[in-house]
Amino acid sequence: MAEAKIRFQNFLGGLNFAVSENNLKANETQKAQNVDISDGNLALAKGYTKYSTTSLSGIKSLMKFYKTNTDGTVTGELLVATDTAIYKYANGSYILLRSGLSNGYWDYLNYKQNMTDIMIMGNGIDPMLKYDGASIVDLGGTPPRMKSIGLHYERVWGTGDRSNPNMIYYSEPLNPEGWTIDPNKLPEDRAGMIDLPTWDGGVCIGLSTIFDDVVVFKTRNIFRVVGTYPGEYKIVEVFSSTGAIAERTIVSAGKYAFFLTKDGIYVYNGMSTEKLGGGKIDGIKINNAYADKACAIVYKNKLYVAIPEGDSTVNNAVIEYDIEKGYFMVHRGFTVTAFCEFNDKLLFTDGSYIYEWGSGYTYDGLPIQAYWETPESDFGQAANKKRVMMMYLTAEGNGQLELACIADGTKAKYKIIDLPNQKKILKIHMRNKGRTLKFRFSNVNGSYFKIQNPEIILDIEEL
Repeated sequence: MAEAKIRFQNFLGGLNFAVSENNLKANETQKAQNVDISDGNLALAKGYTKYSTTSLSGIKSLMKFYKTNTDGTVTGELLVATDTAIYKYANGSYILLRSGLSNGYWDYLNYKQNMTDIMIMGNGIDPMLKYDGASIVDLGGTPPRMKSIGLHYERVWGTGDRSNPNMIYYSEPLNPEGWTIDPNKLPEDRAGMIDLPTWDGGVCIGLSTIFDDVVVFKTRNIFRVVGTYPGEYKIVEVFSSTGAIAERTIVSAGKYAFFLTKDGIYVYNGMSTEKLGGGKIDGIKINNAYADKACAIVYKNKLYVAIPEGDSTVNNAVIEYDIEKGYFMVHRGFTVTAFCEFNDKLLFTDGSYIYEWGSGYTYDGLPIQAYWETPESDFGQAANKKRVMMMYLTAEGNGQLELACIADGTKAKYKIIDLPNQKKILKIHMRNKGRTLKFRFSNVNGSYFKIQNPEIILDIEEL
């Protein structure tokens, strides 16, 4: 027999369903969840803790409002919406700001009007609203009831008015309450609208501003509004899909906009649109009948998309994409109805409580089940049987880690090891035999672990 060493240098490949398992790279996987691979090592991903100390039934949206104080400091406020009301959450209590509403899904933007900080809000059903830190009132000027809004060259833009589902609206410059189209004003000084029919049953569902363009999302299409003032505005189609775009997943960050369709997550870069990562997450099955509940956010250079996975009717999984490093991971075991970045924290809600993502190593006290399985491989020697003799592993953590060696797809041998509380190289005796091998690392009862550079010692049977 000849001895061989197999070393896994890192885990940065993440999830990849674009190729068959036998064609995966050594640092990729098709079976993993709730792990952190951001530094190349494999560790339990952080969980979450309660941000709100009290619950509120039926939370649909989280919104942030920032107000500049007279001394130059900035105060942040967290607003929470249900289907019938909007509240401010502060000091463990929900303070009612507005009731009698009809839809809990709100879009918003922060704006300064006549030196006063305000938040402008729209949900497509109720009148447009504004909040100044004291009260919520109707936005003046009788604007359309838009559900998606953005700011472009000092105009408020919006779309999603049910009475005119193909229309895009823009306000007067520097006047978020100027919506009347006044023929006595020059085109560059007045409000206006752009009709965008596609005659395919689609309607306008979202709007973002990317670079110098307004980007409009319809049910199955994306368009750019090119130009800086009304006399220049032109419409250019940049994407068409066979499936509907999930409107609450439309998020922008820098030069990119991301969104979810039934075919996967897509990215728009200002000129063209492509499927994010090719088919790398095609193995994660989204319940398209409830994809309208999916939501997304970009936080610290990572995209998070909450989806209803499998047969779920609620968002029971979060797909994570590292924008800089290009890998995917999935987090499971909880429910998300909305995200919000607030005071440099990533918050989310399950519809009752507000939680802080990335805080602690449990799901608010409940254990996190994490695992990673290496791809099945014959290591370039399909005809030879390999006998596993030893594993060397640099590890640290608390509790225990389960190791599995799976030969020829079905023959599994398991070993549970105690994790050292400081980084240490472990020598682990393992035994299994087969032409193909793969290895699985799983935490036990939610234990924290971090491992790096697993090295496997094999005996290769010569023909």
